[in-house]
Amino acid sequence: MNLKIFLELIEFKAKAASLFPFLLGVCISIYHFNSFDLNIAIILYLAMFLFNCFVDIWDNYMDYKNAIDEEHYKVKTNVIGRENLNIKQLEIIMAISFLVSFSLGIFLVSKTGIELLFLGLISFIVGVWYSYGKRPISSTPFGEIASGLTMGFLIPLITVFTLNPERHVFEISNLWIVFLSSFINIIFISNLLFANNICDMDEDRKNGRVTLPHILGFKNSILLFKFAYIFGFLSVILAVFTKVYPISLLLVFICIPLVVKNTIRLEKTPIKLKSFKYIITNLGVMSFLQVLSFGVYLMFFF
Repeated sequence: MNLKIFLELIEFKAKAASLFPFLLGVCISIYHFNSFDLNIAIILYLAMFLFNCFVDIWDNYMDYKNAIDEEHYKVKTNVIGRENLNIKQLEIIMAISFLVSFSLGIFLVSKTGIELLFLGLISFIVGVWYSYGKRPISSTPFGEIASGLTMGFLIPLITVFTLNPERHVFEISNLWIVFLSSFINIIFISNLLFANNICDMDEDRKNGRVTLPHILGFKNSILLFKFAYIFGFLSVILAVFTKVYPISLLLVFICIPLVVKNTIRLEKTPIKLKSFKYIITNLGVMSFLQVLSFGVYLMFFF
């Protein structure tokens, strides 16, 4: 297995879906709680990154194992079959990733509190159930909301709590701050999977998956996809108006033309190899602008 194949196996191109929510959590911690610990932040992100790698390899692994369409998907599409990867080697990599991530997590629990263990267990259950079993979450209409809430909301919440274990993060008012701050991330991450499922409608049907696009149909799926983005951007206005965000976060609106252009590309050519990369770009650019504008405010105006 070379580096290129390994990066595809762990879905490295989509790692912004976990990096930027983590950085957002750091920004929220500094802005609302005036707290930051670099060492704890590094350990936390390493644990998150390794767990995310485990989940993505697990996802490819279970898709390969459960594939019904053996002639096309299992042999030509799934990276494990296409590259004839060694299953035992993959299982060892998954085990190492999980065990190191788990060990780092237990260390952080000892430094913070049992609440972190609870949040970690939720992440683990969703991460495994997302691809495991005869009816994993990824093959149901709930895959989008599960991925959006887990990566878009739970990662910032875990980050804020880990950096502020004594700050009553789980009070309703503080949970609202984290949720509203994370809402646009929830939308963009959910839409990432939504776009993936839109592109994979025929393939998913052959493999017995009943995803959200199968229920809504192509036209309604694209319509919901567009409205989701709109609600995401509206949440930024609400967050600035209620002072959950500093005013600098309005900078994210400069990516709207790009988001519109890439959404049109998806609508016109719903082919994964041709248009899915544009939706990844939407997530990456929006998340970068969000963290950049937050970081600039904290550095120069906070």
